[in-house]
Amino acid sequence: MLVVDGMWHFCGWARSVLTRAGYDVLEAKTPSAAREIVERERGQIDCVVCEVNFRDRTDGPILMVSLWKMDDALKVIFVSGYDRSTCKLEVGDEFLQKPFRPRELVALVREMISRRERM
Repeated sequence: MLVVDGMWHFCGWARSVLTRAGYDVLEAKTPSAAREIVERERGQIDCVVCEVNFRDRTDGPILMVSLWKMDDALKVIFVSGYDRSTCKLEVGDEFLQKPFRPRELVALVREMISRRERM
């Protein structure tokens, strides 16, 4: 599991929630750090929780394209403080609007990992 978000407090919160749910969680606070982690951990990451908009103007969907080039089986859940209609997401992309409850995150992660295992 990889959490990618420029807000350190969100990364820590998500890591804590997902660790308590039994997942091994890595954190990346920048898109470049996410690329390094996926390259290093290739094939070991089931799901990415990814911010839609980073402070450096990188967007999550573009970041995911580069991560999928390294591991095309990655599942992603996009997160943002903005509502879905303002985010540049494709139909079918999984999305949680911040703030959300821990159980919402855990349930969606379980669903995404289950989808990966059925592939």
